[in-house]
Amino acid sequence: MSKINLVCENLSYSIGDRKLFNNISISLGSEKTGLVGSNGVGKTTLIKLLIGELKPETGVVYTVGKIGYLPQQFIIDPEKNISSVLGIEQKIKAFENINSGIGADFDFEIIGQDWDFKQRAEKILHQCNLSELDLSRTIKTLSGGQITRVFFASLLMQEPDFLILDEPTNNLDYESRLALYDIIKNSNLGFLIVSHDRQLLSLMDQILELTSLGIKFYGGNYADYVKQKKIEQEALEQDLIDAKKDLSKTKKVVQKSKEAFDKRVAMGNKARRSGGQPKMFLDYHKNRAEVTKSKLERKTDKQLDSVKNKLMEAKSKIEQKDFLSFELEATRVHNTKKILEIQNLTFAYPNNKPCISNFNLALVGPRRIAIFGKNGSGKTTLFKLINKKLEPSSGFINIGVDYVAYLDQFLSILNPELTVLENFKKLNPEVKETDCRLRLAAFLFAHDEAHKKVKDLSGGERMKAALACILMGDAPPQLILLDEPTNNMDLDSIASMEKALKNYKGALIVVSHDDIFLQNIGVEEKIDFDMLKT
Repeated sequence: MSKINLVCENLSYSIGDRKLFNNISISLGSEKTGLVGSNGVGKTTLIKLLIGELKPETGVVYTVGKIGYLPQQFIIDPEKNISSVLGIEQKIKAFENINSGIGADFDFEIIGQDWDFKQRAEKILHQCNLSELDLSRTIKTLSGGQITRVFFASLLMQEPDFLILDEPTNNLDYESRLALYDIIKNSNLGFLIVSHDRQLLSLMDQILELTSLGIKFYGGNYADYVKQKKIEQEALEQDLIDAKKDLSKTKKVVQKSKEAFDKRVAMGNKARRSGGQPKMFLDYHKNRAEVTKSKLERKTDKQLDSVKNKLMEAKSKIEQKDFLSFELEATRVHNTKKILEIQNLTFAYPNNKPCISNFNLALVGPRRIAIFGKNGSGKTTLFKLINKKLEPSSGFINIGVDYVAYLDQFLSILNPELTVLENFKKLNPEVKETDCRLRLAAFLFAHDEAHKKVKDLSGGERMKAALACILMGDAPPQLILLDEPTNNMDLDSIASMEKALKNYKGALIVVSHDDIFLQNIGVEEKIDFDMLKT
C-alpha cells in the first residue's frame, strides 16, 4: 500500500454564487496522478486549497511530509543565478572559504551536514537535462524552457515527498518536454499533475477527473481513462435512452387507462339515464365515479413521477457537452497545387546575427507538416515571414494561394474588447448578419455565446472563435499557419480543434510539441527547424 501524502475530506468551496466543489474527498500517495477537467471547472483552485493558499468553506486538508509546488505561472528574479535559485549560493561561498583556509564558524553552520550539496545539485541538473549550465549563469540568459526546468530542479533540491505541478509542459520546447517526461517517469515521488498534455498523462498511474458533477478516480494512464470514460458514457447514455422509453411507455399506459375509465363512465351514465333511474341513485353513481377517477389520477401521477424521476437521475449523471458540426469543402486544394515555395531564405533582426539562413521548403497540395525546435530558434519568425509581417533579408517566398491564415500564440487576429460576433463581422465584412450567426453557431457560438467579449473567453474558447472567424468566411484560407495552438487549452477544447482541423481540406503548417495532437490532425511530416534553418 502506498504512503499517503495528501488527504482532503468533505471539501466545499464557492466563488460568488457558484458552488465550485461540494463535499469532495481525495487521498493521494506515491502514485503519479493526472488531474484533468475543462477550463474553468476549478483545477487550479483545488490545488490552491490543497497547498493552503485558499481556505475551504467546509472540510479539511491533511498533508504528510514536504509538498513541492510548481505553479502554472511563476516569477524568478532574472538577475539571480542558478545557484541562488537552487538555494545553494551561500553554501558555495561558505565551502570556498573553508576550502581556501579562511572559513569561519559561520561558514560551517551554513553548510551544516549538507556537504554533498554540490553533487546533489549537479545530479539534479543532469536529471533535468541542464548539465551544460554553469551554476553562475543568470536566469535572464536562459530560455523559457530552461527557466521552467531550473525552477523544477529547485523543488527537487528541497527533497520533497510529494510534488504538485500545474500545467508543467506549457510553453516548453520539445527537448524540455522530453527531459521533464524522463524525470517524472523515473521518479519514486508521488505526483499530482494538472495537464492537458496527453503524452505526459500517459505516464500516470491514475487519472483524477474534475467535472461539474464532482470528482472521480480512474485507474491507469490517460489511454485507460479514455477507454473507461467511453464505456461509462455509453452505459449512461443507454440508461438515458431506456428512461426516455419507459416514460413514453408509461404515458401511453396512463392515457389508455384514463380513456378506458372515461369510456366505462360514459356507458354507465348513458345506461342509467335511459333506464329512468331516480336522481338520488344517479348522483350516488356520479360521486362514486369521481372518487374512482381521483384515485386513478393519483395512481397514474405516481407512476409518471416515478419514471420522470428516473429520467432526471439518468440526465444528471451525464455531463452536458456540445460538439462541433460543420463541413469545410471550400478549403479544398488540388493535390498538385503549389501552395508554398521558400528558397534560400535568410533573415536577421537589426544588429543581430541571422536567425534563419538559407532555409528551403516546398509545400504542394493539402499537405500537413509540423515544425519543431528549441524555443527561440526562429519558428515564429518564419511564420511572420510567410505571412508578410516581416521581409526576408535575402531569398524569396512564393505563396500559391489567395488567403493564408496565421494564428499566433496570442491569437492576435481577435480584438479582445469586441464580442465573438463583432470579431467575425470585422474579419468577414462580406457575410450577411444572419449568416454570421449561423456560421458561428456551427462552432457552438449561438445566441448569448456569440455576444461574449473575447477577453472573457477561456483559452480553448478563444481558439475556437479564431478558427470560426477564419474558416467560416466566404473565402476561407487554403493554407493555415498554427503556432503552438494547444497551449493553455483543456482536453475537450483540443478535441474540438482536432475535429475542426480534420474537416479542413487545405494545407497546414503547425509549430507544436504535442505529438498526439499532431498525429490526430493528420500531420504527415515533422521538420527539425534547428537542422534545416542554417
